[in-house]
Amino acid sequence: DLSYIQAETHKVMKNLQAVLTEAKLGFAHVVKTSIFLSDMALFAQVNEVYGSYFTGDYPARETVAVKGLPRGVNVEISVIAVVAL
Repeated sequence: DLSYIQAETHKVMKNLQAVLTEAKLGFAHVVKTSIFLSDMALFAQVNEVYGSYFTGDYPARETVAVKGLPRGVNVEISVIAVVAL
Protein backbone atom coordinates (compact mmCIF):
# COMPACT_ATOMS: atom_id res chain seq x y z
CA ASP A 1 0.00 0.00 0.00
CA LEU A 2 1.55 3.26 -1.15
CA SER A 3 -1.07 5.58 0.40
CA TYR A 4 1.64 6.85 2.80
CA ILE A 5 3.54 8.45 -0.09
CA GLN A 6 0.39 10.10 -1.41
CA ALA A 7 -0.35 11.54 2.05
CA GLU A 8 3.26 12.70 2.38
CA THR A 9 3.14 14.34 -1.05
CA HIS A 10 -0.13 16.12 -0.22
CA LYS A 11 1.51 17.46 2.95
CA VAL A 12 4.50 18.77 0.97
CA MET A 13 2.23 20.40 -1.62
CA LYS A 14 0.01 21.97 1.07
CA ASN A 15 3.13 23.38 2.74
CA LEU A 16 4.26 24.84 -0.57
CA GLN A 17 0.77 26.25 -1.12
CA ALA A 18 0.93 27.97 2.28
CA VAL A 19 4.27 29.58 1.42
CA LEU A 20 2.98 30.71 -1.97
CA THR A 21 -0.23 32.07 -0.44
CA GLU A 22 1.75 34.04 2.13
CA ALA A 23 3.64 35.64 -0.78
CA LYS A 24 0.28 36.32 -2.49
CA LEU A 25 1.11 33.80 -5.21
CA GLY A 26 -0.31 30.47 -6.32
CA PHE A 27 0.80 27.38 -8.19
CA ALA A 28 0.16 29.24 -11.46
CA HIS A 29 3.22 31.38 -10.58
CA VAL A 30 5.51 28.34 -10.31
CA VAL A 31 7.91 28.08 -13.24
CA LYS A 32 10.18 25.25 -12.07
CA THR A 33 10.07 22.44 -9.54
CA SER A 34 12.63 19.98 -8.26
CA ILE A 35 11.35 16.74 -6.78
CA PHE A 36 13.64 14.58 -4.67
CA LEU A 37 12.53 11.00 -3.99
CA SER A 38 13.94 8.36 -1.71
CA ASP A 39 13.05 5.77 -4.38
CA MET A 40 12.08 6.26 -8.04
CA ALA A 41 9.51 3.49 -7.59
CA LEU A 42 7.42 6.17 -5.81
CA PHE A 43 7.35 8.40 -8.89
CA ALA A 44 3.90 7.44 -10.22
CA GLN A 45 2.14 8.05 -6.90
CA VAL A 46 3.98 11.32 -6.26
CA ASN A 47 3.33 12.50 -9.83
CA GLU A 48 -0.39 11.83 -9.51
CA VAL A 49 -0.68 13.98 -6.38
CA TYR A 50 1.74 16.64 -7.65
CA GLY A 51 -0.19 17.03 -10.90
CA SER A 52 -3.46 17.60 -9.08
CA TYR A 53 -2.18 20.94 -7.75
CA PHE A 54 -1.54 22.47 -11.19
CA THR A 55 -3.90 23.52 -13.97
CA GLY A 56 -3.01 24.52 -17.50
CA ASP A 57 0.67 24.49 -18.31
CA TYR A 58 2.86 22.53 -15.92
CA PRO A 59 6.11 24.12 -14.79
CA ALA A 60 9.48 22.75 -15.86
CA ARG A 61 10.40 19.85 -13.58
CA GLU A 62 13.25 17.62 -12.65
CA THR A 63 12.86 14.51 -10.53
CA VAL A 64 15.82 12.76 -8.96
CA ALA A 65 16.32 9.85 -6.60
CA VAL A 66 18.57 10.59 -3.66
CA LYS A 67 20.24 8.35 -1.13
CA GLY A 68 18.56 10.03 1.82
CA LEU A 69 16.39 12.99 2.74
CA PRO A 70 16.27 14.90 6.03
CA ARG A 71 14.20 13.39 8.84
CA GLY A 72 13.64 10.18 6.89
CA VAL A 73 11.03 11.63 4.53
CA ASN A 74 10.39 10.06 1.14
CA VAL A 75 9.66 13.17 -0.93
CA GLU A 76 10.89 16.75 -0.94
CA ILE A 77 9.84 19.37 -3.47
CA SER A 78 11.27 22.82 -4.08
CA VAL A 79 9.73 25.42 -6.37
CA ILE A 80 10.73 28.60 -8.10
CA ALA A 81 7.87 31.05 -8.57
CA VAL A 82 7.73 34.38 -10.37
CA VAL A 83 5.54 37.34 -9.48
CA ALA A 84 4.88 38.61 -13.01
CA LEU A 85 3.70 36.02 -15.50
